[in-house]
Amino acid sequence: MNTQHIRPLWIGFALCVLTPVLIVGVTVFHFPPRVIVPFEQVVIVSLLGSLIASLGIVLPYVLWLRGRKRLNAFRVCIAGAVAGGVVLGAFKFQGAYWPNVILSSAIQATIKSAIGGAIIGLFAALLLCCGSGISFNNTEAKQ
Repeated sequence: MNTQHIRPLWIGFALCVLTPVLIVGVTVFHFPPRVIVPFEQVVIVSLLGSLIASLGIVLPYVLWLRGRKRLNAFRVCIAGAVAGGVVLGAFKFQGAYWPNVILSSAIQATIKSAIGGAIIGLFAALLLCCGSGISFNNTEAKQ
């Protein structure tokens, strides 16, 4: 029996994929005068970024940790924050850096977005841990 998580991982990953979409969707819906992009496009792009971060970065890491019997919520939360920061920072850098834009201003915008992405990734990773029942202590590695 696997004691590293008490529920199936797919439940946690479903929550992990949907969390950034819900956070961004509620933010855009709450502040409509500041956003000029249609709501549907925001949801689709945030779902794409969430899928890249969750299934492309965090899922292989979680499966690797589970195979090594080192899976705990602290490591998953760190991975979620890093993945969220990298993915949102990459999206922002791609959108902000053009030949006529000063590189330093594009880097500043990327860093600001990466911090927000890290916070969203942390929330998504926490819901992954709650949904899958991953605890902060790793009892199997100590045995």
